Amino acid sequence: DTIIKNLEPNETYKYLGVVENDGIQHSLMKNKLKKEYYRRVRQVLKTELNSKNKINAINSLAIPVLTYSFGVINWLRTELEKINRKTMKLLMMAGIHHPKADVERLYIKRYDGGRGLIDVVSAYNCAIVDLSDYIQTQPDKITEIAKYLVQQVAKYSIQTEAAKIKNKYLIPNPPFNNNDKTQLKNKCQLRKLIF
Repeated sequence: DTIIKNLEPNETYKYLGVVENDGIQHSLMKNKLKKEYYRRVRQVLKTELNSKNKINAINSLAIPVLTYSFGVINWLRTELEKINRKTMKLLMMAGIHHPKADVERLYIKRYDGGRGLIDVVSAYNCAIVDLSDYIQTQPDKITEIAKYLVQQVAKYSIQTEAAKIKNKYLIPNPPFNNNDKTQLKNKCQLRKLIF
């Protein structure tokens, strides 16, 4: 006796946390994710933790809100950079980051003398490259379908985005050095360059 209601043209439903109707509602999801991200950052900054633990809390509580959507929602670099700027502004208002302090130091690991905050743009780059590599290397049937569907998308293809990121951060290998160890070394170098 359960009746499944039809969706009206302007109504949406949620699937795996993503708002959809006939397709993903990218602008609606971006606004929702940014709002939740900023809410979590503000909550962390209101606590009485020291600055090291506040940065760790932001990295573990707020950043995953955005990273979950990378590869699903079509983020623009300008939007991600704007999120970074607003995060830095919130940190300045909370007294964790001085307005005249070096911006790069905020994203350098604590071990190397920085604050250790995860850069949203760098997290996006790593997520896209990892997702692209996963789609390219997995031999099962579902990833073959995903590979085909990714190739059909012209504007926001994960493969082309990953290729742009790799071209920006990696020097191509000479053809005689193409083995698994070299590829693994390049991937580690890419992670170090991006983060």
